[in-house]
Amino acid sequence: MPTDDFRTLEKRVVKLERQNRVWKAASLLLLLAIAMFISLGLAEDDPLVITPARALRAQSFLLTDSNGNVHGRWILRDNKPVLQFYSAEGKVMWSAPPELHAHELSAER
Repeated sequence: MPTDDFRTLEKRVVKLERQNRVWKAASLLLLLAIAMFISLGLAEDDPLVITPARALRAQSFLLTDSNGNVHGRWILRDNKPVLQFYSAEGKVMWSAPPELHAHELSAER
């Protein structure tokens, strides 16, 4: 009689150990999936990740330094494209096409 009890107990322990391994594996997979989704979510906020765009439209483009000072701009003047580069004082250093009356950098800085 005691051997039957031990066999029954052994079968139950083996079954519980198998279930425990399944739960451990499932928990590990779930943990890895959560970690992957979190890391993907953080990667979207990474400023080094560049998302390609099909088109970019603007009235003007400004070239600025890390302090926000404007050093150049690409604009439309009389429906013609104009590219200008500015000195540290805000005066036009170079313009394409060249202009006789170059405009100084206004309060747009």
